[in-house]
Amino acid sequence: MAAENFDRSLAKVLIHEGGYVNHPADPGGETNKGVTRRVYDAYRQRKNLPIQSVRYISNAEVAEIYRFQYWNNCLGDHLPKGVDYVVFDGAVNSGPKQSIIWLQQALGLPQADGSIGNATLQAVENAEPRALIADICARRMGFLQRLRTWGTFGVGWTRRVSGVKATGLAMVNETPAPRMVADVGEPESKNAAKPDKIDKPEITEVAGPATMTSAPFIETANQLLSFGSMSKWITGLVVSLFIIGLGITVFAWWKNRKARQAVSGEATAEVPDFEGLPT
Repeated sequence: MAAENFDRSLAKVLIHEGGYVNHPADPGGETNKGVTRRVYDAYRQRKNLPIQSVRYISNAEVAEIYRFQYWNNCLGDHLPKGVDYVVFDGAVNSGPKQSIIWLQQALGLPQADGSIGNATLQAVENAEPRALIADICARRMGFLQRLRTWGTFGVGWTRRVSGVKATGLAMVNETPAPRMVADVGEPESKNAAKPDKIDKPEITEVAGPATMTSAPFIETANQLLSFGSMSKWITGLVVSLFIIGLGITVFAWWKNRKARQAVSGEATAEVPDFEGLPT
């Protein structure tokens, strides 16, 4: 379901609704961003705010009105992406009850009462969303064509419903971001490896003189790597610590070797001979 699709759907709806208008043939009367004066007055009264012209409605008020009066009434959070937007836009344009009736009729339910319940939601879940969107928009167009104001607003309504259908289908066709799985090309199952379950390669012992000295550090690094899935920066920190520790180990080995060479006389060839130089 598409609980996260409200903001995007609202932006699409507002493209069609436009700004402030007060067309004498519009039964909604004074309107701004699709909110009629009557709806805005009721909203302000419920909030114990003074009545003012819908011309001055704020963006926050618009979003709240659309969310609670239209989206929630159509149970937009429980509808598939694309279908939610189509039903939402119909609710804004012709009322939530009428838009739900188009949805229920498109689903072939025996009773289209304009109220979404479990039966409607179950039917939506079993429906093919592209076909459902096309059917809803066809029924909506048939309804609009029978209105007495079709001659005045028919061209605009046709353009709007056509755009709503195209946008709804585009939302359905969107492919979700790919998820990381253990085996590419294999269907994901309950036991499929997720990013935090994929084994991390352990650091093996380094061959050579530093092996014994670096063993405790390597063991610590391997333990820290087990937490690498928590965050990328932790993994980077572990790698940095390993590199620093390895450098310290090599440097200690080199100092020990030089000391042994000095004791055994192996380093005499490396010391410059100052005899014969002028004093």
